[in-house]
Amino acid sequence: AAKFTLTGAQGLRVTCGDVTGTGATSALLRDFPAGDCTVAAAGHTTRVRLTEPRGVACAVEGDSLACR
Repeated sequence: AAKFTLTGAQGLRVTCGDVTGTGATSALLRDFPAGDCTVAAAGHTTRVRLTEPRGVACAVEGDSLACR
């Protein structure tokens, strides 16, 4: 599983392959394929590469969405 958390905004949507998770400030994805995931929140979008289960912290920084 991968848990995405969002600070500084609400409305998180994460898509990894054909698996999508949504939530106000967090989204948990189970059985997702390894590779690029698209993260969207507060009108911003970014990509994160996941090769194994882990936690990902995201935040709106200025005019962009950063995930680490």
